[in-house]
Amino acid sequence: MFIYRIPCGPIHTNSYLMEKTPENLAWVVDPAEGGPILKMLQHHGLILSGILLTHGHFDHILGVNELLHRFPDCTLYIHPADQPCLFDATMNGSNNFFTPYTLSSAIQTEAYPQELILGGEVFEIIETPGHTPGSVTIQNEEMMFTGDFLFKDTIGRTDFQRSSPLDMQTSLKKMIFRMKNKTTDTIIYPGHYEESAWLSELQSNPFLARIAKNMGQ
Repeated sequence: MFIYRIPCGPIHTNSYLMEKTPENLAWVVDPAEGGPILKMLQHHGLILSGILLTHGHFDHILGVNELLHRFPDCTLYIHPADQPCLFDATMNGSNNFFTPYTLSSAIQTEAYPQELILGGEVFEIIETPGHTPGSVTIQNEEMMFTGDFLFKDTIGRTDFQRSSPLDMQTSLKKMIFRMKNKTTDTIIYPGHYEESAWLSELQSNPFLARIAKNMGQ
């Protein structure tokens, strides 16, 4: 699986294109803008099979309409708790920060299963609410797409209307517990800022380090 990071959109959100060869299939995580992603797909001769949303905020969905117009048969995944954000400019935050943006009411979405098989690779869908109620982390043995749950040296904001500091703390504890016996590192592909790795974050990220210490890890 090849991963391309595409910072784009009005606030330079990290969109990720996942390429599986030789099938020439691709999946995009959090399309913040349609044009750069379509250009990358065309450059590599890829067919978009699915759109994976880590949550429903506007800066992670702005490219969805354009991508679905070009690839109408691809599946759009989102957690049910954030699904209404796609059709409500107040809930997705675009009313406050950007030109109001919503998806067409005719667009169909798919709730995440517990596991997704993408190009023969199994990805677990981990519920990590806090930044939003429907935030998820998309994870396999080698990588995790964390959206606005976990960044390099920090975590996602919890001061928005639908955010919850308590849920964020619970999600961080859950992730630490899930990863406690992992012997190989996992690349973190966040929704903003640079890539990182789990073992590094466990030491340097003050939010993770404090919780891990209190959990005796």
